[in-house]
Amino acid sequence: MRCSRRWPVLAGFLTVALAAFCISSASAQTNVSSGLVATGSYEVKLEPNKIRLSLKVQAEGKDSKSAITSLAEQKKKTQAAIIEMKAIEKSVRFEATTVTSSIAGVGNNPNIVRNLRLQLGNPNNADDENETPKIYTAQTMLVAEWELPTQDVDALSLMPEMLKTQIAQKDLQGKKLKAELSDEEQDKVNVILQRVQQQGLSYYLSNNQSGSDVRVVFIAEMTEAKEIESLGAAFEQAAASAKILAKASKVKLGKVRSIVRSDLVENQPIEYETDQFGNQTAVRPQKKGAKEVVSPSATGLSKTVSVVLTYEIE
Repeated sequence: MRCSRRWPVLAGFLTVALAAFCISSASAQTNVSSGLVATGSYEVKLEPNKIRLSLKVQAEGKDSKSAITSLAEQKKKTQAAIIEMKAIEKSVRFEATTVTSSIAGVGNNPNIVRNLRLQLGNPNNADDENETPKIYTAQTMLVAEWELPTQDVDALSLMPEMLKTQIAQKDLQGKKLKAELSDEEQDKVNVILQRVQQQGLSYYLSNNQSGSDVRVVFIAEMTEAKEIESLGAAFEQAAASAKILAKASKVKLGKVRSIVRSDLVENQPIEYETDQFGNQTAVRPQKKGAKEVVSPSATGLSKTVSVVLTYEIE
């Protein structure tokens, strides 16, 4: 009697498990009420036609006004130099300016600031508003593009580092524009730096720059001809998958009820860049179905299109 009670439960479990396996293992699904649904995808390889530079430009000051004034001069210098480097003039633009304050000589490095704040309560602590010199940093992001002079992969691979070298040599980021401190303020900064050294945090001072200050990517365009070719291949794959499932399910395909390009409607996850301090910055994701494709590598440019077909079942 014990066995007879278990068999119906076991049989029901196997039926559900088998159905779930069939649905998850196929690229097409069949349902009498909703019809037969099939998906096809195609990845097309693209060649880059441009290179894009995103560059943080900054300037320091003793107050926000002086920092913004200094940044305005740096922006003129940087823009002129970038255009002189044969960038597409219409592509050169600056994003919105932001202003932040930090501890002079230390910045906002969390590893250092956290330890300095442990000294709160001491009249001479390094984080006291009256004892700690502050500096203000105005910064913006420059974006510029270049037409590629060649399609030689080896030559293209050298371009990002060549751009970064020229940027550093000409100080196009404004890293040398430091706030002018009085002798008294500089003495206070020296005291802070001594404390940082005593706490064994000097390493963080020498690595106080974010790895996302300069970003170079290659750009390829998804032309109409490539798009039509890719969608056609994805459609054929979906149709072939539907025929296989229909045959396996012993049903007859009717007319196509709907055609949906799924790579236009799916959500894309947000990506993050992480600097050496473990801080994460959200990177604006590339829109699904966008004509433009970007990659840090000249050979890593590709785009996948997907098509979903729904058939009626006769």
